[in-house]
Amino acid sequence: MSHVLEGILRLPPPPALILVFALPALEASAVIGDSVGYVIGQRYGERLLARIPNRILKAEHVQRTEDSIRRLGGKAVFVGRFTAALRALVSGMAGMSRMGYRTFLPWNALGGTTWRWGSWCWAISPAASTG
Repeated sequence: MSHVLEGILRLPPPPALILVFALPALEASAVIGDSVGYVIGQRYGERLLARIPNRILKAEHVQRTEDSIRRLGGKAVFVGRFTAALRALVSGMAGMSRMGYRTFLPWNALGGTTWRWGSWCWAISPAASTG
């Protein structure tokens, strides 16, 4: 962690501005985008899934996903942020599964924040290791 802090402190002004302005904007846009996906899944999810051919998306897979979301609740939203296959789908499936928005939003925001800071720390760590 000290390498990350050291890397941040060594940044010239333009990257520091990215840290201050762009990263919070990216986090907000990710949370808003997932919220839109949640609403679309809640309102139109069943109809959209009905249009996908069974050979592409099996009904039992959809049912299993809905059951997992119901069982795990917000944790499924959080974990979905870190799983490539689920990242784009979990918000809509949470809406389809009738997860309450008051449950969805905090887990969505926590996942987005963790993902953003984790990615940024991973990206900046090479800067900290160069003298």
